[in-house]
Amino acid sequence: MRHLTAEEEHLYPLARPGHPPGDDAVDHGLQSHAALRALVRELRGAAPGSAEFDRLVARLVEAATGHFGREEARVFPAVRERLAPVRLAALGAQVRATEAEASAMPLPGPLAQAPPDELVAPELPWRERMHRRFRFGDSSRT
Repeated sequence: MRHLTAEEEHLYPLARPGHPPGDDAVDHGLQSHAALRALVRELRGAAPGSAEFDRLVARLVEAATGHFGREEARVFPAVRERLAPVRLAALGAQVRATEAEASAMPLPGPLAQAPPDELVAPELPWRERMHRRFRFGDSSRT
């Protein structure tokens, strides 16, 4: 949560002007942050070791990995392109300071919708998971 707060305060305001109109890299990043926070809130209510907890962790990892990849491909290059090396170093110091002061837990507020759960249920046998995921031999979908 600390990292997300630091990005929102320092990185995204610098990245937005670097993207052409209609490019949604920053907006998508902010939506991803809200979804990650929503997943962490859900995770805090799940019992560790339960199937629900494991599923939420898998969803969190999937959402975070996609978010990181998009930032590294779209947001970070825009900021690097716009700032001199001295300013980038100062930005890094600002981000670290904000991370040190920010809350480690998602703050209460309007609940964003967590990303959809598109994972196939792990508690099912492998054959059934594949059948449901790919609809093998399912003639009802024709």
